[in-house]
Amino acid sequence: MMWRRQTYPAAGILSSGIVLRSLNIAAEAPAAGCRILFFSDTHFRFDKVSNTCSESPLKAWSETEEIGNAIIRSVDEISPDVLIFGGDLVSHTTLYPAAFELLSRMKAPLKLAVFGNWEWKTRKWLPSSVIEQGFKQAGFQLLFNDSIIYRGIQFSGVEDYRFGYPAIPEAEPKTLFRCLISHNPDVIGKSSPEDLAGYHLALCGHTHGGQIRIPLFGAVRTSSVFWKRFEYGLCRVPGKPPVSVSSGIGATYIMKRFRCPPEMLLISIQDKDSQKNYSYDI
Repeated sequence: MMWRRQTYPAAGILSSGIVLRSLNIAAEAPAAGCRILFFSDTHFRFDKVSNTCSESPLKAWSETEEIGNAIIRSVDEISPDVLIFGGDLVSHTTLYPAAFELLSRMKAPLKLAVFGNWEWKTRKWLPSSVIEQGFKQAGFQLLFNDSIIYRGIQFSGVEDYRFGYPAIPEAEPKTLFRCLISHNPDVIGKSSPEDLAGYHLALCGHTHGGQIRIPLFGAVRTSSVFWKRFEYGLCRVPGKPPVSVSSGIGATYIMKRFRCPPEMLLISIQDKDSQKNYSYDI
């Protein structure tokens, strides 16, 4: 099966120091005009994370304060209609309270989230119900193999590929735009075109873009059964919706980001009848 990948166009660096990537999509009203901000893999932890050889002025951080406040500033600056978190909130369980407090300070009319593999893993130390309640109190609606419709847009979230039981909800044909949210892009790789029929875009994280990116090669590690197919950017597989894989914010296997700055993704849904350029047209 042929596949191809393209990097995101850069929309610039936010005042917080986080890099903003952009994706413009055409649709009809009432979906047109909706601005969706996606971020993932914060991995709040006590270790120092360094960020080198990147355009971001954020060169190092630890715990939650500096990078957490940078995320909040970014959300305030963009003022999205929908804010989506793609999973893996913390790496150290004791930082959950501080992380949930940060999430509660992020403002958007609709806030959605899915569990990543770390939300499932930390159930060994903290019951899943406590984690779910933390997201709920922070104003985020968790999606577990279910959907919500907002402004004519279907947002569907699935459980984690490695630790959950992902099942893709059926696409609602009366909606104008259908967005699938999966922490791990392997869900899309393993799903059939029939399972994904009707969806226009999938939003994923998990790979961290590799964290370490080598010129002309890209990610040296992806934590994906598909190796580099879904490492980063807008990935396309025939018969399936485009898969937008974010490099996320934090770090796991090594406390370093090299040529892979912390980022957020802004999806702007614009009127089909306008003369603007789109990343792709549904």
